[in-house]
Amino acid sequence: MKLLLQEIQEVFEDFLSNDEEPIMVLDCSNESAGWVLKTIETIDNQTDNYDVFLNFGHEFDNSNNYFELIISQLKDQIVFINSELSKKEQKTYIEFTEIVDDKKYRPEQRFWAAIEHLREFIEDERQINWLLFPMQNLSENDFFADFSYLIKKIQESKISGSKFIIRETESKFFTEKFKKDKDFTFYSPKVDMDTISESMERQAKSSESTPDEKAQAQMLLAGIDISNKDFDKANKRNIVAHKHFVDSNQKMQQSVTLNNMGDLFYCQQKYVDAEKHYERAVKVALAEKSQPLMIYQCFNLGNSLYMQQKLDEAFIYYESSKKLAEVNQVLIHEIKAVEMMGVVKYDQNLIDEAVKIWEEGCNTCRKNKYKLGIIPLLERLIEVFKADGEKPNKKNEQMCKSELKSAKAFISEYYPDLVV
Repeated sequence: MKLLLQEIQEVFEDFLSNDEEPIMVLDCSNESAGWVLKTIETIDNQTDNYDVFLNFGHEFDNSNNYFELIISQLKDQIVFINSELSKKEQKTYIEFTEIVDDKKYRPEQRFWAAIEHLREFIEDERQINWLLFPMQNLSENDFFADFSYLIKKIQESKISGSKFIIRETESKFFTEKFKKDKDFTFYSPKVDMDTISESMERQAKSSESTPDEKAQAQMLLAGIDISNKDFDKANKRNIVAHKHFVDSNQKMQQSVTLNNMGDLFYCQQKYVDAEKHYERAVKVALAEKSQPLMIYQCFNLGNSLYMQQKLDEAFIYYESSKKLAEVNQVLIHEIKAVEMMGVVKYDQNLIDEAVKIWEEGCNTCRKNKYKLGIIPLLERLIEVFKADGEKPNKKNEQMCKSELKSAKAFISEYYPDLVV
């Protein structure tokens, strides 16, 4: 597995450092996309890498929605970066030109204006790498047509210090049209699940692999075993990996493997065993002062306790997860914990407390414009208000329904598969 991912990383590094080819057409399945994108993230996270990586993997249903969301995200990023620069009394970036917001231009034209703007104001020594990779199979002609416009602009402008990685369509539109063009490189990594499994099996058994590499391979293979419902095999792999991390005194990895063991038992509805392993994972993470690990592990422990109807204990761990997520600014997990805190109170027939918790969670979502997170909280509140039937709560029910409808409409415009 190490060699496979290293090979993929080297291909991307060669492309990103090559001045001759500004555009890569990346052709890979959804199954392998996660592994491929992980290697790009590895390059981005290298301490000596000052390039700017802009990754847009949201669904492409039409060009308007796809580019509108990119523009919106870029504007939000500039506002945030300028805020941070202002705090340090450093020079801020100039906000986008009017054309970016002018709806009389087509979305791809406005996106191109944003590309030019960023290239002009981000330091010359920092390359901007655009990853335009919708996480779904693309058969739409619109995707090819709109990106053909961008490709033409890239080639005509000879924009420097910028690289573009674009996802290939199912029909190989880009390869067919541009296969002889010197500005392109085409890459189709072989990273299907069978290849990954075979590569990791070799790594786990190879005499050339370090003990750490063998243990990491066992952990990854255990995840594949779980997805195939081969729980006994997954358990054996986790035990082997955990033993190595104990013998080598790697506390953080011990916590991770213990949590993985908890997940394995939770999947089998063995909640008592899951609880024991999650507790051990939390204990190790706490000793190591690893708040990021504890966010997830406390939530998992809360779930295993909740499934056993140990409600008071479950609430304690959900609340711990919420507080840790809040401190570490992990909003998605903060709101998940808030929802379950309310569920516990509701199950204890402490309805007013549940409502208060969910309403505070809604306020947090509103403050952070987290439309997806507010949806389950509003749905919980609607059920409570509907069951009550009193006039004040009928009014609250209608208010929640109206806000829920608005939130779902917003989400469905960009991510229709996320809204039921």
